[in-house]
Amino acid sequence: MRNLDEPALPPHIRRDWDKMHRMKTFLEKTFGPTELAIVETALGEWIDEANVERQSPEAELAAAIVINLFREGNDTVPAMRKAISAHRGLNDLRHP
Repeated sequence: MRNLDEPALPPHIRRDWDKMHRMKTFLEKTFGPTELAIVETALGEWIDEANVERQSPEAELAAAIVINLFREGNDTVPAMRKAISAHRGLNDLRHP
């Protein structure tokens, strides 16, 4: 018996449906005090380690990247640290 809560879609459309659902979840991620504290902590650590000024274009770009990393599911400080260290763009923004 078919689950009536799931859309009756062919397999190729079902994959697109899954992608749309993931994108919707990504775009609709909310930020409360806890989430903002995680993002702020991770970004602050990166700024200090990267030797970047807080008001610089590099820090602004890094902030956008960090927010996206959080939206992608890196929702703890340790997960953010790992994602930030693996992100090539953030590594390229570092000052020696």
